[in-house]
Amino acid sequence: TGDIGIIWKSNGDDRDVLTCQSSGLYPAPEIKWEDKHGKNLNEVSETNLTRDENGLYSVEHYLKQDHDSKNQYICSIWHKYIEKPKRTRVAFTDGNAMIRLDDGEASPDL
Repeated sequence: TGDIGIIWKSNGDDRDVLTCQSSGLYPAPEIKWEDKHGKNLNEVSETNLTRDENGLYSVEHYLKQDHDSKNQYICSIWHKYIEKPKRTRVAFTDGNAMIRLDDGEASPDL
């Protein structure tokens, strides 16, 4: 069923960005970034899609905006062989420390 994760990663412009990664899927999945209010952030995102020697896809989906420590960022991956989207949610401390919160479902305490 492939893997999903969110990491800090350089985007090649000497800037660290939130990156949602998925690997080991065929066909290629659909990926969406959104904030805790449900706002679609794909318009400020960039996707890098590669295929390995077995024909499986790896996707890196970069969120190209400055993070806000008062917001949360949710990456969702849809794939035809996965019953419901895989989701993961992250937030930031007041500094640049990113913390993975959960599976992307809304939490009333955050």
